[in-house]
Amino acid sequence: MKIKVKSMSVLGATALCWALAATAVLARGGGGRGGSFSRGFSGGGGSFGRGIGGGSFGGGFSGGFFPFPLFFFGGGGGIFSLIILLAIAVFVFRFVVRSRYFGNRGGSGRNSQPVDPGQPLDLEGRPIRNERGRFGPAINFTRQNMDYYAQKFPRWDWGVVTGRVHQVFYYLQDAWSRQDLSQGAEYLTPELLADYQGKLASMRSRGERNVIRDPDLNAENIDFVHSRLDADGEEFVARIFASLYDYTVDASGRVIAGEEDNRLYFTEFWQFVWQDEQWKLKAIYQEDSLEAARWSRVDEQ
Repeated sequence: MKIKVKSMSVLGATALCWALAATAVLARGGGGRGGSFSRGFSGGGGSFGRGIGGGSFGGGFSGGFFPFPLFFFGGGGGIFSLIILLAIAVFVFRFVVRSRYFGNRGGSGRNSQPVDPGQPLDLEGRPIRNERGRFGPAINFTRQNMDYYAQKFPRWDWGVVTGRVHQVFYYLQDAWSRQDLSQGAEYLTPELLADYQGKLASMRSRGERNVIRDPDLNAENIDFVHSRLDADGEEFVARIFASLYDYTVDASGRVIAGEEDNRLYFTEFWQFVWQDEQWKLKAIYQEDSLEAARWSRVDEQ
């Protein structure tokens, strides 16, 4: 509806410009600035000047102005009027085309989309989206592998591995915040468990505690970018897009690092191995790690 209103406004303005353009040409013809153009449309013997109103623009206008393009009547003014009409036609055409194809796109007409007020933003204010991007081929390739493995080994079923990633994620956030990994052997490999226990002991010795609140990880935000089943073992890598509140407090409860009111959004790569008849977390990698770059290339899997 807005486009139609704009189009009608432009057409109305075009008609007005058309009339004014013709008026301007007649004013030049009756104003007597000299030269053949002036004489051709003045009242000094020219029939067209006499028909309009006695040889002057004032007389012509009062005698009845006829706002049609002058090229219908011939003469030098026809070329000038034709140029004006062509310019107006081009303007109208460009306006209508842009309104039709870019009117609902906003901004500069380059598929710009408004940011959802609820859309999480990164540190630079850009929207964070869980897009497959460069990992698309790796995700598709891994899904086919896992479907093939699941035909013989149920532990590779997509629902099973997704549920395990979800379970380990929430356990680790809670255990880390409580500084209690006593049940960690069920979820973590011995090497990773020992590493985390050492880090927690170091924090306790300094009177610090890392608080993790309201972790959030949905199944649709879990993708698998790598899988392997061979004589050397079984493993898969899950790319997760999650969020939580993460800050550190001292013995008095004062925040010394992070922000307790700022939810963090992040992407990580969690590597699992089949061990003791269950999937266990072996390592966590960041987006900019060399391992993540390697997993994005299907030809190296």
